[in-house]
Amino acid sequence: MKKIAVMIAAAVLVAPAFAEGIYAGLDMGRTSVKAANVSRKASNAQWFAGYQFNPNVAAEVGIRYLGSLQDNYAVMSSDVDMRAIQASALGIYPVNNEISIFGRVGVARLQAETTTRVYGGPYYFSKTDTETKTKSVLGLGARYAVTKQFGLRTEYNQYGKVDGIKVSTFSVAGDYHF
Repeated sequence: MKKIAVMIAAAVLVAPAFAEGIYAGLDMGRTSVKAANVSRKASNAQWFAGYQFNPNVAAEVGIRYLGSLQDNYAVMSSDVDMRAIQASALGIYPVNNEISIFGRVGVARLQAETTTRVYGGPYYFSKTDTETKTKSVLGLGARYAVTKQFGLRTEYNQYGKVDGIKVSTFSVAGDYHF
């Protein structure tokens, strides 16, 4: 019992030192999906949180809704919902006190849920398949510090190809450094 009390007290005393590097934010943007002769776009959104170890290095995790794509034909329709959970290391170059550019290298768990519906007179058929793949994620972005805590950033990310399909995102975000 005494050891637990000491550990809790130590955590409470040390937490403010670690909290200084913690940040969180939201972004919104466009997802681009390209296959052989097809190019489609969808809206995306992400919640992210990270820890900035020093002015040049940060680690970040995020949950991104990559968007939904629909195709409708005379007797068939198809919907694809895409999501990603990702973890990344960021290399940051501060240009000045307000502006910095960063590169991202990480891994993402991509998930696509496809629902296909076939209509034929009085008959109706529906099937849902889910495919999950782990792929790399690379990105490049810039951040403008509006205040010491709040910043705006824009970023381009490229995910590893999945079965010949290229998925990329462009987004704008707001972040808050605690």
